[in-house]
Amino acid sequence: SQSGMEPGGAASGSITNPLVTANLTLAKVAATSPPTSPVAVAQGGVFTYAIAVTNSGPVASASNTTVVDQVPAGVSINQVTPGAGWLCRDAANNNLSGGIDPARPGPFDITCTLAAGVPGASPGNNTTLNVVTFGAIKTAGAAQSVTNSASIRTGDAICESAPATARCVSSATVQDASSPLLAIGKAASPDRVASGGTIIYAISVINSGSAASGAP
Repeated sequence: SQSGMEPGGAASGSITNPLVTANLTLAKVAATSPPTSPVAVAQGGVFTYAIAVTNSGPVASASNTTVVDQVPAGVSINQVTPGAGWLCRDAANNNLSGGIDPARPGPFDITCTLAAGVPGASPGNNTTLNVVTFGAIKTAGAAQSVTNSASIRTGDAICESAPATARCVSSATVQDASSPLLAIGKAASPDRVASGGTIIYAISVINSGSAASGAP
C-alpha cells in the first residue's frame, strides 16, 4: 500500500509483497514396527505419530510458530520427543518431553512451539523440520479405528486466517487389527517386453490384522 501521494510529489508509505511470506505445510504420519499397510494395531498395540512442517516460502515463519496436535479418545500417549528447538506443552502448560508413565489418555491437546520460527527456503530447497514424535497406545476397542489431527495455529498468515486450508492441517488414521485386515498387491515381471514376449504376474495378499481371514 502507498500513502501521502500528491500530484507531482513523492509517495510515502510501504509496499507489501504477498509472495514474500512463509508458506508452511504440515505432514503427520503414523507407523508401526514392523511396518503394516495400512497402519493397524489391535487394542493395546503400540505405534508412533510423527509430525513435520515444511516452509517453501523465502522467509522464516513468524516467531513462536505453533503446531497443535489433538490426541483423540481411544489413544494414550506414552512418549513425547520434540524436534530440535521445539517446546511441547499441554493445556495446563506442563512441559511434555520424554516418557509418560502412566500413559496419558486422550482426548487432550499438545501444543508445540518453535521460538525462532521455521527458516525460509533457499532456491530449490525447502526447509523441513521435525516438530515432534509421539509414542502411542491404541486403547480403542476392537473394530474401532482412531484418527489424530494436527494443525498449524500460528506462524503462517494463511493458516491463522483460514485454519482449514489443506496445507495447514494433517491427519493420520490407525486401523484396528483385532480382525483380519487384508491388502492385495500385484506385480509384473519383467515390467516391459517386446510383442510376443512372456510376462509373469504375481498376486499377493497381506493380512496385517491379528485374526485369520474367513473361509470362502
